[in-house]
Amino acid sequence: FGFGMLANFLLGIALYGSVFILPQYLSRIQGYNAEQIGMVLAWTGLPQLLLIPLVPRLMQRFDPRIVIGIGFALF
Repeated sequence: FGFGMLANFLLGIALYGSVFILPQYLSRIQGYNAEQIGMVLAWTGLPQLLLIPLVPRLMQRFDPRIVIGIGFALF
């Protein structure tokens, strides 16, 4: 339980960083406008969209803990 809570906390920090800090960085440091920032962030969600149909089959074939662990590691 403790390890799961720690992993969830760390994933939350990573998600916060990618959703809030990345657009700030792209705007202030790189000089991107709102449209360019949207295009960059759209590319980060594209792999998730494409893998949605594949994940249920993977969960049936392999142990769900392994699939979830690989997902955490790839994030």
